[in-house]
Amino acid sequence: MATVDSIGEVWSYRGEGVVSYSLTTPGVELGLGGGARRRVNVKMPLPKPEGSEASSGYLTVGVIAPASLRLPVRWRISLDNTGIARELRPQVSTEIDDGQVYHKIVFDVTPLARLKFSGRDVHQVSVSYDGLQPVLLNDIALVALFNFKEARTSATLFSGARSIDPGGKVIVYSRLGEYLGGVRRALATVYIPSPQSRLRFVAGGSPPQYATGPGTRVMDAEVPYKGYEVPVALVYEEPSTPIYPKTAVAGDVVVVENSIEGPLLEVRGISLERDEKGRVAASVVIANRSRDVCSTARLQVLAGEVVVASRDIGGIEAGSKGEYNIEFYAPPGAESLAFRLSWKVKGFPLARDVVVKLKA
Repeated sequence: MATVDSIGEVWSYRGEGVVSYSLTTPGVELGLGGGARRRVNVKMPLPKPEGSEASSGYLTVGVIAPASLRLPVRWRISLDNTGIARELRPQVSTEIDDGQVYHKIVFDVTPLARLKFSGRDVHQVSVSYDGLQPVLLNDIALVALFNFKEARTSATLFSGARSIDPGGKVIVYSRLGEYLGGVRRALATVYIPSPQSRLRFVAGGSPPQYATGPGTRVMDAEVPYKGYEVPVALVYEEPSTPIYPKTAVAGDVVVVENSIEGPLLEVRGISLERDEKGRVAASVVIANRSRDVCSTARLQVLAGEVVVASRDIGGIEAGSKGEYNIEFYAPPGAESLAFRLSWKVKGFPLARDVVVKLKA
């Protein structure tokens, strides 16, 4: 029998290697009749360092179904063309609005990861269902550990189905341990029911990220806190008027630190100039803290989940610091912008964020 309304730690690790992750929100209705489909294939990118081998893996699937649907029901899930389940049998469920239930299923796919993950960077999750009562394939997460002697990692995966009403919050604590000197990131999937619903995401003292509904969002932030236990919070802000539907759901939280021998970049400073037409000229100071040259990097400017500007940067020398310019139009209503600096080390992507508030 499924656990009701909870989210908890599924897996944690600290040691040699890197942890790779992919979170997506298909939002596809499966079943018979109407606009539903009987089968869907979802691509899940899962980058890894060159020459590494997978040692463990977890797959989580979130589904929204009518409360009247009697479980388990027949369906089929496969990963990279290998079947892993023939029934929808959730481990955690929680009721939401309009007679719907959010279900979460968690699979330990370690044997399959060891067999197939080392040979590809993109994986395929396939779900088939032809029941009379349609279900919504809401969210999928894939997390894997890759053995790699030139890297250290620490990670925690939380999963479940935890409801949040207006004014409420969910907090989990990831035990990453001693800071490894790498890049710490936290991600969460959250179902948001209404356009009037706004949730705030904060991870280890990171600048708050905001998301509104309706739909499911993947929230992503760099974690500035270097302590042993990293708090991660999803806060449902109290709306000014009553709303319906109102119940949000926290599905997955992933907190990861990866430290790899190679280039280590950071943003040292940002200055903005904005004209009366809304055009912004930004100057970004980027430093390479390592003893290795970074051949290429990318600087992006994001407003929420939307990329508003991007530029490539080449040849960042070891121990150097440089100033790079980027221009864009700030989206109307944007309260803040995230400057994301990304690069690869031995084929594995890393990213750092700096959030800047916009003046009214």
